[in-house]
Amino acid sequence: MGLNARQRTETVPHVDFREATPLAMGKSWHSATPAPQARMISEFRSMLVRIYSNAIDTHRGQIMLLMPVRMAAGVEGLIRRLVEKNA
Repeated sequence: MGLNARQRTETVPHVDFREATPLAMGKSWHSATPAPQARMISEFRSMLVRIYSNAIDTHRGQIMLLMPVRMAAGVEGLIRRLVEKNA
């Protein structure tokens, strides 16, 4: 399975793009009609998959551990990671 496909199956299900997209667009979201909003959600999802896939690909051959996230619902959080480089 390619990295992009893996991101779609492992990362995308954990992101609420209907909530994240309006936050990214700000005031522009409210002036868009439902059809452009739906397209923006789709494009935002594709963009984030590409960005995360490229970022993770820079660590190819290394071990990346995602540390546990401790935060309340609706609160901004930080995802910590540990990368073990090959010797």
